[in-house]
Amino acid sequence: MKTFFCFVFFLVSVTFVNTRPSKEYTNKFKAAVQKCSQQFNLTLDVEGYAKYRKLSETKNGKCAVLCVFKEMEYVTDGKLNFEHVVSSSKHKWEGSAVIEKAKNVYSTCYKELNLENDTFDCDKAVEMLGCLMKGSKEHSIPAPYLS
Repeated sequence: MKTFFCFVFFLVSVTFVNTRPSKEYTNKFKAAVQKCSQQFNLTLDVEGYAKYRKLSETKNGKCAVLCVFKEMEYVTDGKLNFEHVVSSSKHKWEGSAVIEKAKNVYSTCYKELNLENDTFDCDKAVEMLGCLMKGSKEHSIPAPYLS
């Protein structure tokens, strides 16, 4: 299950080692992961991601990613709520430099994927996850640590 938490955590944030999200945020995230993993039965997708760092290509896997976005309130009325994504950064990181770096990754992905105009569906959710993963790698942001 820890592997699954690491996988999905990329959905909602890009973080640094030794920087932990607030307890409230972590609890909300874990509840979202549990709900969505049960709803979409992600075991095989998670194993594939953990082994190959490959995003899900199945409908269930893609829609589970969208499910977590919705549970975290990053998607409302079929649109990515960019302002909420950015404002939630204060619950995930400490220090303005880290928060600014994360905001830049969010902004880049938002623009590259044309999320202002497009409906945020299962496919867009996985595209966003891929962009966040790419951005975290480009900015040397390691995988998150969740306890």
